[in-house]
Amino acid sequence: MYCLKKSHKEYINELYESQKSEDPKRKIETQNSLLESNPYPTLRITPLSDKQSLEDFIDRFHHIDRLSIKLLSTNNEEINNDDFWADFGKLGNNMNSKSAKVEFSNTKEGLDSDTVYTQVSSASNLGNSEIKLKGSDIEGDSINGNNEDFSLTIELDELSRDTEQAAKVKYSQFKHLSEAGIIAQPQVSQTEHDKVKAIFNRL
Repeated sequence: MYCLKKSHKEYINELYESQKSEDPKRKIETQNSLLESNPYPTLRITPLSDKQSLEDFIDRFHHIDRLSIKLLSTNNEEINNDDFWADFGKLGNNMNSKSAKVEFSNTKEGLDSDTVYTQVSSASNLGNSEIKLKGSDIEGDSINGNNEDFSLTIELDELSRDTEQAAKVKYSQFKHLSEAGIIAQPQVSQTEHDKVKAIFNRL
């Protein structure tokens, strides 16, 4: 996050200074006004779900009391998923909501585990969902879980101490898992793709 803020500050300074050279007679925007139109970036890390780990975790439940799914704001990713989550996510975005939450519960009879798995798997494919499950196992002991409990964990051999080299190895592993369909990632819109490309071109 420090690097993002540092780069953003440099970007605002560049915008401010470039105004002077473009047109000396033009009214110069203050750095505060430039910040309003180009706000600081935010960084959120959402664990990516592993379908097998998710299935194993849900199998631990004998009785699922409650499932809550919270969709968080995105960078305008193209939601390419089933109609329910696509419409739900778009509805939140249309209202300028930072998040949208839906909850399912049945403490008496319990939720259907197969349907719970289907909906959790579908929502987690968006890459911007916080999922919480509450229930009990066959012994009656309480079970609570969230994304961390069924996130994907991969063991790698000892990584290089060189940051750039280690990053390349990790990214290569990420691409492999994504192409194999083990993890899903949202499709970034062309607008956001162009913004990221412009930032890298400035480096």
